[in-house]
Amino acid sequence: MTKVMLVKTHKGHFLPIGDSLSNVEPGEVIQFELEKPQQRTYLQNNAIHQYYRLLANAFNDAGFTVEKTLSKPLDMSWSDALVKELIWRPVMLALTNKSSTTELITSEVSIIYEEINNYTALKGVHVAFPSREVFHG
Repeated sequence: MTKVMLVKTHKGHFLPIGDSLSNVEPGEVIQFELEKPQQRTYLQNNAIHQYYRLLANAFNDAGFTVEKTLSKPLDMSWSDALVKELIWRPVMLALTNKSSTTELITSEVSIIYEEINNYTALKGVHVAFPSREVFHG
């Protein structure tokens, strides 16, 4: 069985995510069983927050600062909260139109991470997304 993920457009049409339907011939009839994808897991939530900390530390170790404008620009060290609010949340909102990680489905966590990782790699910073082993020893 081929698993296919579809996204509903603002016009009400469903489009496949990825190329999972590329082998379907024109005119071929296929059958779908619809179900909503699973919400991101508890472990994924822990991994997201661990990633915030790891990326903040990697940015600080690489000498990157956050320029925050108060009465004048202020260079600050990165923190997990700053990674969450200045990096993860804007990318999440742009890619999924969701404002909270509680709204994410399991596959969206990886998509957001990959987008951020591609960006940080251009700056010479790579942080692997925490795996289950980090939490289960």
